[in-house]
Amino acid sequence: MKHIKCMKKAFTLAEVLISLAVIGVIAALTIPSLINSYKTKIYGSQLKKVYSQLTTAAKEIITDEHADSPLVNDNGEEDETKKGFYYTSAGTEDGVADFLNNYLKNSKKDCGTGKTKTCLASSYKSKDGEDIGSVTDDYYCVQTINGASVCIVFDDKYAWDHNTGPQDYMGATRLVVDVNGIKKPNKAGVDLFVMKIDNNGNIEDLDDGDNGEARAIGALEEACAGHLKTFIENGWK
Repeated sequence: MKHIKCMKKAFTLAEVLISLAVIGVIAALTIPSLINSYKTKIYGSQLKKVYSQLTTAAKEIITDEHADSPLVNDNGEEDETKKGFYYTSAGTEDGVADFLNNYLKNSKKDCGTGKTKTCLASSYKSKDGEDIGSVTDDYYCVQTINGASVCIVFDDKYAWDHNTGPQDYMGATRLVVDVNGIKKPNKAGVDLFVMKIDNNGNIEDLDDGDNGEARAIGALEEACAGHLKTFIENGWK
């Protein structure tokens, strides 16, 4: 009786190399996209957390100060002796610091541009990679225990109209937020965002409600404006 030998077919070396090459090409095309998508979700989650903390803080200080608006004192009148929020208990030099220091949980205080222990990058870029400079030193900054750097400036030039009272101008109470502090990528709309606090204590994108009168912002704010709104509309993704 003759035995028939069964021949087991195997891949040739050339076929294996071609398969590996195809897998490598697919990986090269898809992995960067997956990584970017993952990082975007992380930044979105961090942004949502800071946004929530600031929203809560703004509402709390309004309640504590018995005020209807973050732009007026508890008598509903302009108070030129105070800065940051007109109605805060702190004086001119400490108004914005009072808000961030007392209503956020921080690991660093007064850590803005030019400080010895800064919580900001020395420079930032737009999404397109263009240099947009640094956060100016007129912002007062803190770093939260979650690692986000939060900076605030109050420009009372745009906050009050003597004929009509407090105005919802874009330039009034501005916030710059770097969701992961000094860490990279340090890009507008990626980990860097700009916001404002409106008359009711709501946190909004600086690009919201532009009335054409308060574009007194720099290249950094200009590059960041609109990106918070995009994240909110996309469900923080």
